[in-house]
Amino acid sequence: MSEKHLTEAPWKTLVSKQGVKDIGLQKALAAYGKLDAAKEPAAALETLKDIGELATKLKKANSAKEEVVAHLDEILKELKKTTPALEGKIKNLAAAAAAAAKSQPVATTSEEEEEEEEESPDIKVRLANALKKVKGANGKDSFAFVACVAKPVYGLLLARSATEKIGAPHKKVLTELTGAVKFLVGSCLFENDAHTFVVDTIPSGLAKNLKKSIKEFTGVNCKVRVRDAEGNVADADTEVDPDEVQPQQSPAEASATTPTAPPAADTAEAMTRFTARFKSLQPNILKAIATKTPQGEEIKQRAAEAGGLAGQKKFEQADQLLDAVELLLKKMPAAAAAPTAGTDGAPRDVKLSTYLNGRANLRTARDNAAKELLRLQQAILAKSAGEPFYAEVEAGSQKLFDFLKPIDDAVVDKLDEAGKCLDPEVQVELNKKVRELIQKQLTALRTHALSSFVEKNPFGTFIIKQPLEVTLSALDKQLS
Repeated sequence: MSEKHLTEAPWKTLVSKQGVKDIGLQKALAAYGKLDAAKEPAAALETLKDIGELATKLKKANSAKEEVVAHLDEILKELKKTTPALEGKIKNLAAAAAAAAKSQPVATTSEEEEEEEEESPDIKVRLANALKKVKGANGKDSFAFVACVAKPVYGLLLARSATEKIGAPHKKVLTELTGAVKFLVGSCLFENDAHTFVVDTIPSGLAKNLKKSIKEFTGVNCKVRVRDAEGNVADADTEVDPDEVQPQQSPAEASATTPTAPPAADTAEAMTRFTARFKSLQPNILKAIATKTPQGEEIKQRAAEAGGLAGQKKFEQADQLLDAVELLLKKMPAAAAAPTAGTDGAPRDVKLSTYLNGRANLRTARDNAAKELLRLQQAILAKSAGEPFYAEVEAGSQKLFDFLKPIDDAVVDKLDEAGKCLDPEVQVELNKKVRELIQKQLTALRTHALSSFVEKNPFGTFIIKQPLEVTLSALDKQLS
């Protein structure tokens, strides 16, 4: 930020020089400095409020130190100058959103465009338009997708809207395009700045193949992730696919290859065995790569080499490399855990933005889950329309919203309390209580009588449980 006194460095210097006991102001100023007020005016305003409260308390506690009091006065002056501009931005954004909602004439044009897209035989147009809609929804809506498993490039189509279902016409288009008949279906939404494809289980190489497909058909090199209902994530930029890495043989290697190829049955059995073993290791390989440590890079390299050797049908050497990968993975927990705490074993310093963003993300996830439950209810009622038992179904469908009752404001309230706590030791204890509440809510979600129904039902694909689980689990890790 441009404000001189609303930055961390001068206050940090003054604290050291004057021997001031900081109660969290330095952390708040650092958090404010990392925010983009133009994009996050609400978060910036919330942080300024915290800065104002802390500065006022520090003035009283250090009233005898003129230089400290003078600096805090400047902080409060700049805060008063900056606050009205942020409040104005928030009002302008709200007004713009309201104006956009009222501009209904555009709807007719959108409907016409959707009709043109549906009739367009060009898969590039259909896919590009659908991806734009997913990104435009910004995680508020998910779109069904179907991928056709094909070589050299997967086929991919997305629904035109959040309510459209994937059916035989979509699969027919992809079969005609690729000649393949094996399909994967799921939903796609925009989260963590990436097009995220949600499936029941993550097949090896899916993220890389979807990214490759999008690049091939639209020319766009976008960020792609795949995740499942348990919160496991495969990133196209770090995923290791055993079918992808097949280094070319040097002339010496080629001449040394045994002329007599092994029987086809033995080769197929060996490949099946290797692939199963590689898939069992892949989740831990991805976690190791994500640490961005020398050990993680070595694991990535050896795993890729193993995949290449398997592609050359050198299964003995490939298995030896996987043996080495397993040994490295066993050594990873200690190395990966070290950065989470200080050298003296102290708990990790939790940033103020973690509390602010966690609170907002939880509320957003719950709101989105409520919208998806409403869509599920509407789908059920639509199927029952005209039936003699409609009234009974309508009354019973209200129980769907009981699924969200365990996700109350207990975590948000305790998170707010922890974020405003000025005593580091007390804050650590409050963080533990937040994590206990998170585990309680996660257990309630996973054991709820409606848990399996909201995930798998005959009325369509609805993203209800997964965002809540992912958001709560992510916050739990940030506070650990």
